[in-house]
Amino acid sequence: MNILMRKNAYYPSYIKMFNDLGGGKPLNPVILLFDNELQNKNKPLSKICNHINLSDNDKDILKLNLNLYLTENLYLLTHQLVGESKENELEDLFKDKNFIKNNR
Repeated sequence: MNILMRKNAYYPSYIKMFNDLGGGKPLNPVILLFDNELQNKNKPLSKICNHINLSDNDKDILKLNLNLYLTENLYLLTHQLVGESKENELEDLFKDKNFIKNNR
């Protein structure tokens, strides 16, 4: 079952509504990429997971696979953790810290 098609009393299923109006499925994937900060409740990845009511099982799948199919063409992605870290930003994956500094 895709995650976002679950009934939510707070907002309508826009995906279903657009599919009904448009008569077809989206052609291209939409990828939501977040820093791997699932353990920190104040960070965006944790907040989006809670907002869309991800189950503990879905969060475990995200931790293991670093991606999760949400619905239709929508995917949630994060990146691997560095070393023994419990959370990392994408920039932490670059060995050359000057690369980030010089390319902002």
